[in-house]
Amino acid sequence: MTGVSGDFELSMSELRVVARYAAEAAQDVLVVFEDAHPGDGRPRAAIDAAWAFIDGAPRTRLQRVTSMDAHRAAKDAGTEAARLAAQAAGDAASAAYLHPIAKAHQVGHILRAAANAARIAEIEAGEDPGAGDQALQRARERATPALIDVLRRYPPAPGGRSRAAQFMTALDDALREEGGPLGRRDLCAGFEALGLPVGATVIVHASLSAFGRVDGGVATVLGALRDRLGPQGTVVVPAFTGDAVRDPHPGEGADADRSGVPLFHDRLPTLMGALPTAVLADPDRLRSSHPQASVAALGPLARDITARQPLAYAVGRGSPFDRLHELGAYILLLGVGHNRNSFLHYAESLIPDHRRKPRRFPYVVDGERVWVEVPDVGDDNGRHFPGVGAEAEEAGLVRVGVIGAAECRLMESRPFIEFAARRLRERLAGEGRGITGCAPAPLSS
Repeated sequence: MTGVSGDFELSMSELRVVARYAAEAAQDVLVVFEDAHPGDGRPRAAIDAAWAFIDGAPRTRLQRVTSMDAHRAAKDAGTEAARLAAQAAGDAASAAYLHPIAKAHQVGHILRAAANAARIAEIEAGEDPGAGDQALQRARERATPALIDVLRRYPPAPGGRSRAAQFMTALDDALREEGGPLGRRDLCAGFEALGLPVGATVIVHASLSAFGRVDGGVATVLGALRDRLGPQGTVVVPAFTGDAVRDPHPGEGADADRSGVPLFHDRLPTLMGALPTAVLADPDRLRSSHPQASVAALGPLARDITARQPLAYAVGRGSPFDRLHELGAYILLLGVGHNRNSFLHYAESLIPDHRRKPRRFPYVVDGERVWVEVPDVGDDNGRHFPGVGAEAEEAGLVRVGVIGAAECRLMESRPFIEFAARRLRERLAGEGRGITGCAPAPLSS
């Protein structure tokens, strides 16, 4: 076996890097346990099993069994320091089986042994925090670029109230910072590890700040996406403008002043974030024409995707989202959750009893500026979309990984939409909801 896969890939050499880091920390404090419990060899056996794997032996039941035995020794320990030392030994052995799943608790298998060693140093020095800080600094110095690279595939370490947990959080923060800013190659490798195919069509929702430091900012992120997709790939982003092109006086009569609301045009800025803004700034991009719910695209399928978009149900049938679904596009969430997954609005539009809302915007008809009111699928406001997304993840329809500090999600639109439409139908039926909201309205002045 050359590696393991899950939300991302981990090679055997990377697992050995992690195991070495944990084993070195555990080895340093093993004497603390053995002085307290001289007849108990379980933690030492776990460290020996870890070193066997580090030195090239295949991972076997030996690492699992000795890890569990060391953790039992930790429960039996009579002092905090002895308990932490035995736990570190168990972590060293279990590092061979670090899981490639993007869950924060996995960070403990990488860093807890070193954090425990720092806490033990503090205890042994009579609760001197300086001793713990010095041990943590040594742990930082021992961390190799390969270890930091593995660490950054996981979400940040979970917080905790214990002193050891605080040390682990501090070490995690420090190592991620020491890793330096993300570059274009780092991001491209992250997209590959997440499973984004070369040549794919993908709609992207992103939070640039979620990555942490990125050398070159959003241009680097967009460049890395295009590098990964290659010349046959197409990047699509939401370029919505409903914040600007909207009725400032909903429900009021025609006499209300709406003259300051701009008409949509191709160069109208979006507030959807740095990545959509960067795509809009590219001279080769194309953009659909909906006044509030346009999308922008770069790549060979950009014209096909942006060519048609109805005024009513701008995210439903006949829209760019419908075409993306037909094309089997991917959905990529970079540092954002399913509450930002606009494809879920498309999924809801496909079911009979969906929620509705009115869209109202200025439009030019026969050379005259008028106000148009049309229906569309309603807003979710976090009520169902995060839950449906989580259920899709549990069903294995979403790959989750970490790039830099950003938790990222990739899904194929076809199976995801089929699942999401069914679950939204069931959830809305459970609320006793039918179609609510506005009906299509004629053009009005």
